[in-house]
Amino acid sequence: MPIRTVPITELKVEHARNMIERRVREDRTLDYKEVLDVSDSGKLDLLQDVTAMANASGGTILYGAVEGEGEDRGLIVDLRGMPLQPDRIELTVTNLLRDSVDERILNVQHRAIPTGDGTYLYVIRVPASPRAPHMITMKSHRPRFYMRGTVSNDPMNAQQIREVAMRSETAYDRAREVIAQRVGAIREYAENRANILSTAKPEGSAGADFIALHLIPLFPPIGGMDLSPRAIQQRWNNVSAFRWTTNNVRIGLDGLAAEYGSFVEGGAHAWTMLLRQSGIECVQIDNTESDGQGNRSLSGLGVEIDVLHALDEAQQLAAEDLLTTPLVVSLRLHGVSGVMLVSGRRAGQKTSSLGEVPIEPMLLSGWDEAPAVARTLFHVMWQAWGFARSPWYNDDGTRIPAPQR
Repeated sequence: MPIRTVPITELKVEHARNMIERRVREDRTLDYKEVLDVSDSGKLDLLQDVTAMANASGGTILYGAVEGEGEDRGLIVDLRGMPLQPDRIELTVTNLLRDSVDERILNVQHRAIPTGDGTYLYVIRVPASPRAPHMITMKSHRPRFYMRGTVSNDPMNAQQIREVAMRSETAYDRAREVIAQRVGAIREYAENRANILSTAKPEGSAGADFIALHLIPLFPPIGGMDLSPRAIQQRWNNVSAFRWTTNNVRIGLDGLAAEYGSFVEGGAHAWTMLLRQSGIECVQIDNTESDGQGNRSLSGLGVEIDVLHALDEAQQLAAEDLLTTPLVVSLRLHGVSGVMLVSGRRAGQKTSSLGEVPIEPMLLSGWDEAPAVARTLFHVMWQAWGFARSPWYNDDGTRIPAPQR
């Protein structure tokens, strides 16, 4: 797995050695540095490296990496561990980024990685920041704003500073607009599908029920996703739709979808789509069950398992550069008026008076945050039915093992 997507707490020196074997070249989101210098002269270099990535697409900085020369320039060819005091250096970096950048860059992760011979590598992982542009506040003759280029950190001019500021101000709103557009399209599709199947609609329901999970990058590629590469289309043959094994891959103006279902069944029952606008959409229709007497129920545990499965798959797609962080995560349940939310553990059951449960989208800056984001989404979902929280988490926030659906 690429070093850029491995949770930082799980990084080992073997990951860096593997990069040498694979001849990984530095690029816009990967920077090699031979030495981590936090002396007065070196601090400015570190701040320049970190703010440049935060002002662009984010990325990973690996200290202790030796670059090649000539044709191997930009390649990692060796490792040179440094004699660091991990706790001390981590505190120094934390304080430097807190005190010398305006405004503060959120969710920067960094740690020392032992090499096995008493020395250390050091990794700093920087998110593309929704608060950009970030300015270095230490007094210096150097420029204060930087942006990561293809393989270098370049001073920003006034126009670039304005453009980054505008991008950051509108990024979250743009992601929400994409989600709203897609939910509208899903709602229309679900209702048409219900009409085709002549599905009975209980009084008060706005149409067929569905669950929609969206993961929308704050900073998508300009022009959207290129869906033409054969490798992407082949990859989508192995994508599941929540827990369903897909049986059809379809490409259209909206994106590339792996679907479960058929026209005979009224169309796709579930799908995972790589959106042309950039992002992942996971949808499942007809999740409620009827007891034959007009009462409908929804398995809260089932929703949680499906969403966790989808997040795991999204993380794998991110490792293949098909999804980038930071991103907005949205979970929405539609057509649940009069539906009981039930669970096999302690929660009992309650009936919703809401036609739709639109949970406030959350920001995910890195995949280390995915479990906490999922937990919050699930708590809010159960609270929409009047429960205090999801019954599938302990008081300390750890997940309770549950049977698979």
